[in-house]
Amino acid sequence: MSSTIKIGVCVDADWGPAADEIFRDSLAFAAREAEENGIVDRPIEIVTRYVEGLPRGSAHDVLTAWKELAAEGVLGIVGPFISDNCIAIRSYIEQEGHVPTVSGCGTDHWYGEWCFGVTNGSLSEEPYLIANFLGHQGATRVAAVVDKSAIGREYFEGFEAAAEREGLQVVYREDISQVEVDMGPTVERVHSAEPDAVLYLGFGVPAVRMNKEFERIGWDPLRVMNGAFMAGPILPEGMESLKGWVGVDQYDEENTVATAFLDRFEKVNGYRPGNYLSCVTYDTATMLILGIGEARPQSPEAVKDGLERIKMIPAASGSDGTYMSFGPYVRRAWLGANYLVMREATGGTSNMRGESPSILRHRLMPRKVAKA
Repeated sequence: MSSTIKIGVCVDADWGPAADEIFRDSLAFAAREAEENGIVDRPIEIVTRYVEGLPRGSAHDVLTAWKELAAEGVLGIVGPFISDNCIAIRSYIEQEGHVPTVSGCGTDHWYGEWCFGVTNGSLSEEPYLIANFLGHQGATRVAAVVDKSAIGREYFEGFEAAAEREGLQVVYREDISQVEVDMGPTVERVHSAEPDAVLYLGFGVPAVRMNKEFERIGWDPLRVMNGAFMAGPILPEGMESLKGWVGVDQYDEENTVATAFLDRFEKVNGYRPGNYLSCVTYDTATMLILGIGEARPQSPEAVKDGLERIKMIPAASGSDGTYMSFGPYVRRAWLGANYLVMREATGGTSNMRGESPSILRHRLMPRKVAKA
C-alpha cells in the first residue's frame, strides 16, 4: 500500500469553530479535486498544528509547531498566517528548516527561497487601494489610527506614499496598542482634527471599539480599514460590530472562478461560504498541491522547484481576471491589482458559512490628481 503525501498546516490564531471548519473543508476539497484530477498519484494527508501566536501568544510557540510539522515528513507547509509570526520564524525556515512554506501573511518581509505567499491581503499594497478609494470619494484630509506593531508600521509606511500619489493629507496620526480597550480619548482627538475620513491600520479589534465611540459622540465619518476587515464575521458580534467600515477584502461575487468553485464546494459540503476565507484557502492549497504534483522526486526541495513552475492559475480570490504564478525569485502569487477589493460591512452576525454581510464598494481605478 502506497504511503500518503503529507501536507503540513500551521494555524497560529484562534479563528473560532465556524472559520476553522471552512478552512479545513476548503483544504480538503482542494486535495480531493487534485486526487480526482490526477494531479497527485497518492492520497493527500493533511497534518495540522494549532498554536496561539502573536499578538496574544508567542512566536516561539509558532516556530515549535512549524518544526513539529517538518519532523512529520511533510512536503510543504501552509501557514502560519499572522505577519508578526511569519517575520519572526522566517530566518529559521530559510537557514535551517528548508521546507517550502506557503503563507497568507501580508508582509513583504516574508518572502525568501523557501517562503512563498498566497497572501490574504498585503501590507504594502492595501494602502494604495485604500487611498485610491478615498480619492474617488472626494476625501483629502485623513486621520490615521495605527497599531503599535510590525504590521502597523508597514501599513502606514505604505499609506504615506499612497496618500501622496492620491493627493491626500494625513492631518492626524495616533499610535495605539493592539489590545487597547478604551478608544474614547483617541476618537475624541481624531474628531478634533476635523478629517474627511478616518483610517485604521492594524489587527482589527480597535476598529470595533472605535465604532462604539463614534456612536457615543454622534459622529458618522467615512471610515476605512485594512484587511483585518475580513475577520469581521468571526468577531463575537459579527460584522454588525464593523457596520459602516469600508475595508480591504478578497471576495468578489462577480468572479466566475469563485462562483464555479463555490458551486462545486456546496454540492460536496452542503453549505456555501461566499467569502474570502474559502476562496483564499482553496487558492493556497491549489498552488501548493500543484507544486507537489510537479515535484521530481517528491521531496521538499523538489516541491520548491515545482512551485516555481506553476504559472497563470485562475484564482477564486479577488475579481475576475486574477491569476496566480510563482517562479525563480517570484514568491508572491497574485497577478493583477484586483486580487484586492473594498467592501462595506452592512451588519449581521454571519459565521462565514454563508455570504459575508457586506457589499462591494470599490475596485482599483486610476484617477488624475492635480499637483499643487
